[in-house]
This record gives sequence, C-alpha cells and structure tokens, in this order.
Amino acid sequence: MALSTSEIWNGPAGSEDERRVTSRSLLALEAEANWTVPSHASLFVGLLPNQHGTVGFAERLGQSFLTLAEILREHGYETVGLNENPWVGEPSRGLTQGFDRFATIENYFTEDA
Repeated sequence: MALSTSEIWNGPAGSEDERRVTSRSLLALEAEANWTVPSHASLFVGLLPNQHGTVGFAERLGQSFLTLAEILREHGYETVGLNENPWVGEPSRGLTQGFDRFATIENYFTEDA
C-alpha cells in the first residue's frame, strides 16, 4: 500500500500524530518536489522530477514510464487508487496510469465528515 499523507492529513507536515500513523506499518518518504503532481509522479516511477519531466502545471507523466501500479499489476496484484486531490486523479496528468481502478473522492476527508 502506498499512502500519500498529504492527501489526507490536515495537520502540519511531520507532526507527532502524522509520524505515529506512518511509523506503524508504512514506509515514510519525503516528497521530491514542492507540489502534488511531480511528487506523486516521483513516488509512482521512482525518478526525480527532472528525470520524468513532470515539473510544471502543463506537464503530464509520459506513458513511456513504467509505474509502480503497472509493476504490481504484472505480478498479479489488483491496483486501486483512491484520492481526494483532483490534481492526482485527473487522467490528463498521467498519474492514474497502470491502476486497474482509480477514483477521486471529493471532500471525503473534511472536518464535517
């Protein structure tokens, strides 16, 4: 399981609660960029933003890159992506590449929920 806590956490990055959640069973990784699309592209393909080219607002992750979801699917895993951030779930960004299913859940993690 890959979990991007920036997608679900409203607290400050690196807070005690965030460290407790991620330290239980997840590998915590630092973002390789200062915004969502290149950070997630790096997480999904294992390359730095200047290597995969997804750095600006108009760029997308190219189909030539092999994603973690594609590798897992090739090994028999069902790949499902869930997120609340439309920057990640927008198919034109290329970040849904390789997932069997991918859904954007609007306003799921709000204080009213």
